[in-house]
Amino acid sequence: DKTPEELQQVVKFARDRGVQHFLCVCVSVKEFAEMTEKVGHFEDVSVSCGVHPLHQEDACDYDTLLSVATDPKVVAIGETGLDYFYSADTKAVQITSFIDHIKVANQLYKPLIIHTRDARQDTIDLLKQYKNDQTNGVLHCFTESLEMAEQAIELGFYISISGIVTFHSAKELQDVVRAIPLERLLIETDSPW
Repeated sequence: DKTPEELQQVVKFARDRGVQHFLCVCVSVKEFAEMTEKVGHFEDVSVSCGVHPLHQEDACDYDTLLSVATDPKVVAIGETGLDYFYSADTKAVQITSFIDHIKVANQLYKPLIIHTRDARQDTIDLLKQYKNDQTNGVLHCFTESLEMAEQAIELGFYISISGIVTFHSAKELQDVVRAIPLERLLIETDSPW
């Protein structure tokens, strides 16, 4: 939680170093209004809206998500997805939420920001079953297999990697990244992590 002055300094610092546009990713629809109040006045900051799979206590229904996602500042749906590593006990709720996010993205023609961890097959299967041909997006902070990356790319998605790829323990991920076509590869900072 930054004060308005601190936030202005952070944005200025980044701009001074060549950052031209920012995406503020929402992980809880219930916090969307507060987030947009903080960043809405910045012309170079867009927002997304969604419910992160580890925030299912803040899950919302399809209609609520759709209503929030129609805000003109919203350029993407998510963060959404499935995380069975940290929260397998909420699997059923995560799946329902992910399907709702996919359907909202379909309806509004907005890309998805997908988090997936230890849920490779379910993530791909749900995308194949529910996304339409126009819906695409990014599997962000990707740490999964080459097979999953290839399937996601085939579905029209980009693969985004974070600083995790630099870890000594990330040899398998490094091999995956080497095999991903450059035109489908993004790099990101998952700030503040």
